[in-house]
Amino acid sequence: MLKGSFKRTAQGQWLRRGLVGTQFVISIGLIFCALVAYRQMQFMIKRDLGFNKDQVLVLDASSVAKEKLNGRIDAFKSDAAAHPILSSLSLSSSIPGRGAPHYNTYPEGIGEGETRALWIVSADEDFPKTYGIQMLAGRELSTDYPQDDTASFLINEAVIREIGWDPDPEKALEKQIIFGDHTGRVVGVFKDFHYFSLKNELSPLLLFQNPNWNNFISVRIDMSDISSVTSTLEDIWKKHFPEYDFSYFFLDDDFAKQYQADDQLLSILGIFTGIGILIAIFGLIGLTTHSASQRMKEIGVRKVLGASVFSIVRLLGREMSIIVISSFLIGSILGYWLIDRWMQDFPYRIPIGPEAFLLTGISAISLAWIFTGYIIFKATRRSPVHVLKSE
Repeated sequence: MLKGSFKRTAQGQWLRRGLVGTQFVISIGLIFCALVAYRQMQFMIKRDLGFNKDQVLVLDASSVAKEKLNGRIDAFKSDAAAHPILSSLSLSSSIPGRGAPHYNTYPEGIGEGETRALWIVSADEDFPKTYGIQMLAGRELSTDYPQDDTASFLINEAVIREIGWDPDPEKALEKQIIFGDHTGRVVGVFKDFHYFSLKNELSPLLLFQNPNWNNFISVRIDMSDISSVTSTLEDIWKKHFPEYDFSYFFLDDDFAKQYQADDQLLSILGIFTGIGILIAIFGLIGLTTHSASQRMKEIGVRKVLGASVFSIVRLLGREMSIIVISSFLIGSILGYWLIDRWMQDFPYRIPIGPEAFLLTGISAISLAWIFTGYIIFKATRRSPVHVLKSE
């Protein structure tokens, strides 16, 4: 289409510039999206979740018969406590990042027939210690209180907000909550933490003890000697649960799986961004080479008349710079619109500030000049005598 005499016409020149400009608009939009998406993912991965997910090894006890698990867990804990590399251990129905049942509850103080939906997790008295959860009021569950077996509840601040109680955690103590066939009273309030990923709002969470629900044993460990930790736990496991396979995973790795789809999307976006940049750069190189070859006589005359190399570079680079800057203005706005729509799904997100536009602009202009600067500089170094003689 751009072959023959057409490429030398005004229409051919504008079509060439338009194609290259369109390529750069797409590339800049992709660069902008990739930069913001990467920063969003880093924000979610590094943000304080309100509990300590590091140095926690989780034993999968879901296959163990509940009567055997509950009957042997105290002896298991006792043996584990004898090893300094195992600092604390907790039995629970679920772990942060995994699913939990969502119950309609009947809390004290709301209208008749009204309910409040809460996430419910069974957890023993060592759960707050193992996960580094901060208590705000009341106490933790304890074996010293017989009612803690099933009728004592720990709740987070989000439960208080969900129900509509007085925001003072102390005033939530001893209030009654009913769900399913369970009736109990609040004995402690703990600080909000993100039980699920930052792709979800803070969940109203209730902890209580129900041995029939338990599936996981969480162990806070010394990470300096992982092989010793795993072999020690395996020996203890085989002693108390010899008929069941020893299976474990690390909580931080398991929690990160919630972002797996987003990581894959970011990788795909990175690949397409790289491909788009390459296509745009090749187009810009072709345009710059063509422009330089078309203006060789003009360059020769200017050099004879005393024009400096800088002025000629500026002359040849002006067309390229106009295309890149115009593409940046359009592409960054398009990228902002696309990434802003993607980020609407995240309740916790970074602001898209001017640094994203600045970094995208610097990247685009730098890439353009790096790959086309040599062509422009080479054109300015040709001897005007040879150029004018050939013309």
